[in-house]
Amino acid sequence: MYKIIIVDDEEIVREGIRDNVLWNSLGIEFVGEAEDGLAACKLINSKQPDIVLVDICMPHMDGLQLTRFVKDTHPDCEVIIVTGYDEFDYAQQAIRLGVYDYILKPITCTELTELLKKIVKQLDLKKKKKKEVAQVKEQLYESIPLLKNKTLNQLINGEVSQQNVKEKMDMLQIGNDARLYCVVLIDIDNFSEVEVNFRHDEVNLIQFALLNISNEIISDSYAIDSEVPKELVPNETKSVNGFAFKTEQNEIALLFYSDTSKEDTWKEIHQILLEIRQAVMDNLKFTMSIGIGRLYYNIYEVHKSYREAQRALDYRFFLGDDSIIHINDIKQQEDMKFQYPKQLEQKLVSALKGSYKQEVMEIINEMFLHMKNSGAGIEMCKNTILEMIIVMFKTFAEMGFQLDDVFEQRIDILNDMKQFKNLKEIEQWIESIYVKVVSYIENKPDDPTKMHILKAKEYIDTNYSNKDISFKAMCSYMHLSPSYFSWIFKKEMGETFTVYLTKVRIEKAKELLKNSYLRTYEIADKIGYSDPHYFSSIFKKVTNMSPTEYRAKVREE
Repeated sequence: MYKIIIVDDEEIVREGIRDNVLWNSLGIEFVGEAEDGLAACKLINSKQPDIVLVDICMPHMDGLQLTRFVKDTHPDCEVIIVTGYDEFDYAQQAIRLGVYDYILKPITCTELTELLKKIVKQLDLKKKKKKEVAQVKEQLYESIPLLKNKTLNQLINGEVSQQNVKEKMDMLQIGNDARLYCVVLIDIDNFSEVEVNFRHDEVNLIQFALLNISNEIISDSYAIDSEVPKELVPNETKSVNGFAFKTEQNEIALLFYSDTSKEDTWKEIHQILLEIRQAVMDNLKFTMSIGIGRLYYNIYEVHKSYREAQRALDYRFFLGDDSIIHINDIKQQEDMKFQYPKQLEQKLVSALKGSYKQEVMEIINEMFLHMKNSGAGIEMCKNTILEMIIVMFKTFAEMGFQLDDVFEQRIDILNDMKQFKNLKEIEQWIESIYVKVVSYIENKPDDPTKMHILKAKEYIDTNYSNKDISFKAMCSYMHLSPSYFSWIFKKEMGETFTVYLTKVRIEKAKELLKNSYLRTYEIADKIGYSDPHYFSSIFKKVTNMSPTEYRAKVREE
């Protein structure tokens, strides 16, 4: 509904218009009347009408003066002038002032109704256009951050040439007085846990809060808490400006630019970063790590600073959480010089097989220390860690165990490793896996090693006469690797499989020589030797007597 007031010094005119027009059917609400211009001014200010029907000739303030007031203070309000024939020149002046229309006295209800219908249509059209303009402005306002974000991403990705860099600087409102540029990346530590423990909209809200805190602090508009240390409060004279934005890789990046010296720029950037880190801890209760690229003199070179910031942030892998890392602080990693600790791996396997928990922990710690101090890059470290897990799984399988018996859920090595952002976290994860495996081996009700040995002895005692029995066949029967079977057999029996098999066969030969009249070649055949001469040689080596001499001796006894 549009609101209308009537201004006329004749009460009968006001009453006639007020009482005879069907306001509701026109979509108009009658909200008041005034007898002169001065009273009308107060009424207009209080009622904020959309239409004013005003007589030209009135005391104190005439219709033209009132029209000027309306157009100056309420430009969207439409004015209709009521005039007589002898006042027509005044009506023309009113039109030049911007009144919608005029109507001649005497006023008829039909004529006024038609005019009001036209003005309502005009108001509807203006309202529609105003809404459309507002929508366009809103869309433009919303698109500006997107355009800025797109421009910033083009800069850090090296997609801006020297020819159009001026256009990009204007877009970001970076003045020509900026001399130095730098990119910094900030990342909430253990953010993968945040993504698991929070809903998707909450994760976005956390990142949005981080962007807001960063932008407010960079622009000096962040409310400094009284408990923040003085050294974290920015200087009054601010020479470093910048933007916080999200990269296409979902990183939180800061682009800094400055018009002062390198030394002063670094000091101020470092101070800003300390304050951001403190504010994130105070408000979001998260620690964060920061990677800093070098300063460059040309804005189209900030992509170099961005890559350096990524490398610096990656170095958190070695330094741990809550770190501020400058690219210049990074040791040059040389993966080619790194040597995989094969001897330590062998020691780890032996400790695992022997269920030596403390030794396992010490060897794991030694392996991680070796990775940290021997020039291994991040990828080389991850490959080494992957190998450690594979070796553990392989050893566990060789011992005849199933991983499903130890772990409720399958270990997805590659995906599980992604959740960790530093070497210490991965070391703790590896230790927990190894401890679980060692504890399982150690606490299993039936000693698997003894069970394997009993099974092997039973097989040998039953099949010693089989000429095809061999170490390889034994391992296949036991479903154990040759190295593991050899290791547990020697550990439990104190001798090798071949020596034990030979002893079993010689003992059977002794029984046959003592209790039967079988010939030597027949005995050799019955205990698994196809060559009687080889059997005689082995027999003499074990007993210091030939089969014939042994038979003669035992029969004499």
